[in-house]
Amino acid sequence: MKLIKKVIFASLLFSGITAFSQDPTCSQFYSNQLILNPAFAGSAACSRVFLDYRLQWPNISRGNKTSCVSYDQYSNTLKGGIGFSYIYDDDASTLFSHYANVFYSYNLKLSENLLIKPAVNIGFGIRIIDWSELFPQQNNPIMRRNYFNAGAGALFIYKNLIGGFAVDHLNNPIDGFYGTSRLPMKFTAHLSYQFNIKDKFSITPLMIFQKEQNFVQYIPNLLFNISHIKFGVGLRTGTNNPDSFISMIGFQNKWLSIGYSYDYTISKLTNASGGSHEISAVMKFNCKNKTGKFYIPLLNGF
Repeated sequence: MKLIKKVIFASLLFSGITAFSQDPTCSQFYSNQLILNPAFAGSAACSRVFLDYRLQWPNISRGNKTSCVSYDQYSNTLKGGIGFSYIYDDDASTLFSHYANVFYSYNLKLSENLLIKPAVNIGFGIRIIDWSELFPQQNNPIMRRNYFNAGAGALFIYKNLIGGFAVDHLNNPIDGFYGTSRLPMKFTAHLSYQFNIKDKFSITPLMIFQKEQNFVQYIPNLLFNISHIKFGVGLRTGTNNPDSFISMIGFQNKWLSIGYSYDYTISKLTNASGGSHEISAVMKFNCKNKTGKFYIPLLNGF
């Protein structure tokens, strides 16, 4: 039985390696904004640190574990935002990935209420596969691939409306272990509007669309912020194949935001996979580093 599980998992893993690599994902895009769009760099009125840990499908072959840290701030000298992110991805203790990116966004005010933020990001990726967990007798079980990455994006902000798009892997880097398999371009589009119902109560509908080669997903969210409590619901789905229902809750004050989300699997895989758990923390400091005349509404109140 154990051998059969190894063969099945190796077949799935190998097919993913030889075809294309889906980037690590998260459910709390509204907190992990640099992962969503590089143009969010420097969009807060403070310096900002983001931490995130996601455990996906823990009941299947040790699951997938993703850790992320990012930093961004606004720079008066550069007239825009700068940022850095690092992601570590562990897929079943067999496929390991490191992603590091730097970001720059420029603030362009077209009118009193309209702001455009074009942005670029460049980075470096490392993918390592270790077959020793599955096949201990294999010679030279560790394989490694390094690659350079480039991307771009833009935000369009009108009052409380935020729209944006981003393209990652513009250079189609070679990331496969066999042959010249290339990482396809990843397209992201998103739209949100913050309804301020009362002084400490807001509702933010948010729609995210992503496409990477043949992989397409839609992620509608409805986020609520009541004083220091934030919560929301969402859905991750393809064109004809719903994947998971997302629920989230958290606490925040002026300097700190902490969130937890759980993805309940509704695909054919069923929630026997264990779903996905995600914990995030966002910290603000150095709030003298203002964006000045550029107003950018906060996603989910932070």
